[in-house]
Amino acid sequence: MSELSLVPCYTPSLPAPSYSCEPTCNEQTLEHTPRPGSRPTPTGTYTKISKRVTLVLNEQEDNAQVPSYGRHSLVSGTIHLENCETVGEVVLKVRFHPPDYQPPF
Repeated sequence: MSELSLVPCYTPSLPAPSYSCEPTCNEQTLEHTPRPGSRPTPTGTYTKISKRVTLVLNEQEDNAQVPSYGRHSLVSGTIHLENCETVGEVVLKVRFHPPDYQPPF
């Protein structure tokens, strides 16, 4: 028996999936080890009080004038309502502004 006949037959593998360093819209990062010298995730909060509603957003720079999240980041926070007995729905709009955006106030 020749040595070539001892090798089993193999079918070609499927190509590897495409890869990106950033998660897509339907993905999320489960664990992340920052590179040395990279900026850590902020630990402060952004608070906006308007009449009887208070919005508190997490993972913000201390004393931030406007909230900021990176691309594909989860927006994390709390909405406090002074009186929620008559509230049937809460709708939150999220708008994108470029990093150099200056708020009008």
